[in-house]
Amino acid sequence: MNPFTPAPARTWTRFLIGALTTAACATAIPVGVHAATAPELPIEHFFKDYAYETITISPAGRYLAVTYPSNGTRNAAIIDMQTMQGKPLTGFSQPDALDWVAWKSEDALLYGMTKVDEVGNDLYNIGSLQRDGTKHVLILDNQVPENAVGTWRMVADEVVDVLPDDPDLVLLSSEAERVDYYSVYRVGTSLRGNLSMRSTASRFPTARHALGPPAGRKCSYLTDHKAQVRVCMTREADGSRRLLYRPKGEGAWQELASFSDENSRILPVGFTDDDQALIVLSNVGRDTDALYVYEPEKKALADVVLEAPKGLDVDEAVFSTYGQRLIAARYYDHESHIVFFDEAAARAHGALEKLFPDSGVALTSMSQDGKKAILLVTSGSEPGTFYLFDNANQRVSEVVRRAPWFKGTRLAVVKSVEFEARDQMRIHGYLTYPAGRLARNLPLIVIPHGGPFGIRDYGGFDPEAQFFANRGYGVLQVNFRGSGGFGTAFRQAGAREWGKKMQDDITDGVEWAIREGIADKQRIAIYGASYGGYAAMMGLVRTPDLFRCGITFAGVSDLDMLLNTRTVRAKTANTTVNISPETIRYWESVVGDRKDEAALRADSPRYNAAGIKAPVLIAHGEDDFTVPYDHATALREALEKAGKKVEFLGVREEGHGFRHADNRIKLFGTIEKFLAQHMASAPAASNP
Repeated sequence: MNPFTPAPARTWTRFLIGALTTAACATAIPVGVHAATAPELPIEHFFKDYAYETITISPAGRYLAVTYPSNGTRNAAIIDMQTMQGKPLTGFSQPDALDWVAWKSEDALLYGMTKVDEVGNDLYNIGSLQRDGTKHVLILDNQVPENAVGTWRMVADEVVDVLPDDPDLVLLSSEAERVDYYSVYRVGTSLRGNLSMRSTASRFPTARHALGPPAGRKCSYLTDHKAQVRVCMTREADGSRRLLYRPKGEGAWQELASFSDENSRILPVGFTDDDQALIVLSNVGRDTDALYVYEPEKKALADVVLEAPKGLDVDEAVFSTYGQRLIAARYYDHESHIVFFDEAAARAHGALEKLFPDSGVALTSMSQDGKKAILLVTSGSEPGTFYLFDNANQRVSEVVRRAPWFKGTRLAVVKSVEFEARDQMRIHGYLTYPAGRLARNLPLIVIPHGGPFGIRDYGGFDPEAQFFANRGYGVLQVNFRGSGGFGTAFRQAGAREWGKKMQDDITDGVEWAIREGIADKQRIAIYGASYGGYAAMMGLVRTPDLFRCGITFAGVSDLDMLLNTRTVRAKTANTTVNISPETIRYWESVVGDRKDEAALRADSPRYNAAGIKAPVLIAHGEDDFTVPYDHATALREALEKAGKKVEFLGVREEGHGFRHADNRIKLFGTIEKFLAQHMASAPAASNP
């Protein structure tokens, strides 16, 4: 019998849940809507850092931990809601940056930060400090080993459990002592006392104690409700995964399942209330991911907790912030859908839907007693506003806007769309078009997403799409085959289809927009980042007469280089990164045979530059460890050799995507000028 029965949504209650997203992210606005055209906004509005990135409420509900831009980077501050006074918590300066902050207790916090060393390596660190900023200590002090000068390896660490009931300890997994094998440590969060533990390495300033040897290779660990480490999902060198389990928080590990591809995966996400069974996402025996109870003793899936409508994956299980009790699960079609297993949470959801119609509402954090919570309300045309819910007074009040500079402005319309690809596969996507304009005969920019596998576009606020729409362009984003959320068959339909069927889906989306009268067929551009940059260039290769110009940002240009380069070189730091064997095997499975040089080159923009007619803009960070800078320079050289029009923007001290706001503003200022030059009303002359 299924222990989790969906509950209806009714009215507000005294119970709130953590990380719950509700309502629509996309607005289905009729194409014929017309009003006054929105004014052109400064480029900085779209690409500078949010004034407030995250807000998290303390366990007792008195304080807020806020992340915000300062010193040219990201820092944290504390706001006392009784006095409404704020105080900086961290004081990092560029190039170091705060990544996240979380409450350990009412008086203490944990944070993650990226520190850049003297030769340009990004080092991930975890720290602890008191609410007043004192007793600041790194509980993980990451650094490049002295004997590894000229090479780069970021020690992988992860907070396994914050242990909210213990003021002095956290559980942390780390590969610091054995590469690729993570041990779980009980780690002190302060320098006081030895906590009856020993430090296993001199560079860790607080006491730590290994709970046992690593369970397996590259384990992701999961604790039960009593903070016992009982689940490990490995990543093997051949690309396979193993699900390991033990009945108690100690003793031998046993293998429950293994899988080598995505056809039979079992992904643990939590425990049942009694800690006797697992809650998992799985597609064993089916096409889409569903939520199940998994019985370890039988090594088998048991009850189906939730399955989404046909052709859709269950995307996420939602647990209570405290106690980790399963509350709901979520799936997407063109918008978010929440199904509840808790009556009180269902009523809360119903009230939120009425309070914020046509918006996405995330309950980002709540106090331990559930009486206060922070909500983040967003939509396709709203970057987000934080609200405080005061349950005692049944009141929701605005705390702050993420991007207050947008207040009072009209942003672009976001509309979900569907069309059939040439082989009748159903494709979903989003159309963004200027506020006050008809979605008719627009100059169009198509933006393929990155990833590309298992990633998808959503209908939420997208600064790039909004920026282009504010400049008068329509924007089409296509969830081509290979994208996530639409089942295993759809995802695997993109395997080894780089430059082929995946590209056809993008082309078919553009031709659909032309047939519908949305796009001006004489003014279509293509822009993308990472895989999207690859797709942008392959669009120019495969359909040279369809696009007026193309832009690749941090894009792949050479599949042969992608598969056969075992180290990544960063130009600025002259640093190399070894690519793991499982990563190479994965890319072979989705891109192609790494030994088939001819096939790889046939689907690479670099080796097909002669067939490109449209002008090209290439942008890339010189310290990109994901898609090396060599992809950009090789494409530029090939285009110039073929006599093509090419502009180039290389940026020092930036990686795979620009993290510094001034560089993002520079990038999109360059793109804006490039588009204005090549998307004029009269068709541009083609290159020979």
